[in-house]
Amino acid sequence: MKDKSLKFYSCNRGGCGSIVQRAVDFFGWIVPGAILVLIPKCPTCLAAYIALWTGIGLSISVAIYLRVSVLVLCVGVILFLAARSAGLLIYEFGRHEQLNREKCAMWGRVPSRRRNKFRGNIFP
Repeated sequence: MKDKSLKFYSCNRGGCGSIVQRAVDFFGWIVPGAILVLIPKCPTCLAAYIALWTGIGLSISVAIYLRVSVLVLCVGVILFLAARSAGLLIYEFGRHEQLNREKCAMWGRVPSRRRNKFRGNIFP
């Protein structure tokens, strides 16, 4: 049985995630973005930083491949997260539309657009 004390109760109808899941989602965006911002442009600087922080010496060719690999990995992670967020948004929008149709069918109404006679705005 899951511990309900780790759940947020102030979330919307889409469901609640645990604090840990929300933190993982948040840092999933922050870490690749921070790496992209902080990675040096020249491979020599990258090799020097790695040697300074870890004591491991890298050749320039290894530093070039390492830099390109890290850049591709970070951009790939960010694109994956963006696609996943867009997919969830599309799913939630479709679910919302389906719920509206079900409510209209339950009350015997046909969903139509009507004009507000006071403001001229269109309301569903």
